[in-house]
Amino acid sequence: MLPKKSSHSEFPFILSLIVLLPMMLSAQLPCSQSGSILSRLIGDWQVTSTDRVSPGEYQENSGMSSIRSLFDECGVEENYRGMLKGETLEFKTLHVWKDSVTVSKIWLDSNHANPMLLEGNNGEDSLVVIWHKQLKTRMLSVKHVLRDIAESSFVSESFMRPRNDAKWQLTHRRIYSRKDG
Repeated sequence: MLPKKSSHSEFPFILSLIVLLPMMLSAQLPCSQSGSILSRLIGDWQVTSTDRVSPGEYQENSGMSSIRSLFDECGVEENYRGMLKGETLEFKTLHVWKDSVTVSKIWLDSNHANPMLLEGNNGEDSLVVIWHKQLKTRMLSVKHVLRDIAESSFVSESFMRPRNDAKWQLTHRRIYSRKDG
């Protein structure tokens, strides 16, 4: 069992929900069409991860995740708790379907102060969302991919692209295995 870490991250996450959810939910949500991919994510998961700790250097870690249905199966919330660089890492994500394929994702973790809003699409067994931030001299991009989504397992990968002309660099690969299966 990991030690409980007090976190100041709950307030910004709740504030994000208050601000962003009405906008995301204003469109009619096709709950029945999103259900097949959603139903495979819901549950309790053992997670093994490969995390980038510096360019070219990766560390193996583990954690636990709980994913629950939200909004009459129009979204899911994930609560993760694990380790990274010898410290507790916690993150919350919220995926909300805007239409039958378009997804918004809010990401907030214990290592960063501000939530991230990613936008993208889901397929039959994958989901890809991307975030961009214009810096003074370059565009920073982050991509999250859920792939190989099955009843008993799936893979979550995060990539970073430090500028538009750069290749995507793997920052995290998490392999989820269902605890109850």
